[in-house]
Amino acid sequence: MPADKDVADIAITVPSAGETEKPVTLMLEGIAEDGSKTITAEAVPAEDMMQAFIYRHLVPVDALLVYVRTPPPPPVKITP
Repeated sequence: MPADKDVADIAITVPSAGETEKPVTLMLEGIAEDGSKTITAEAVPAEDMMQAFIYRHLVPVDALLVYVRTPPPPPVKITP
């Protein structure tokens, strides 16, 4: 990620084993190199909250949870 950015889009893929019945906890870790030194930090899951209808801040949460779902089949085009 470029040094002048603080946001990145990421894509997460999973094996095609199927769906999960319960949410799965994700753990994300950032790794950077500063010259000869490697810096590692675990990401803290948070929610974007609004306070008093104007102030926004990130509030830490217990876990980053996801469900694994099989994508729906593509639409079928029927031609007469």
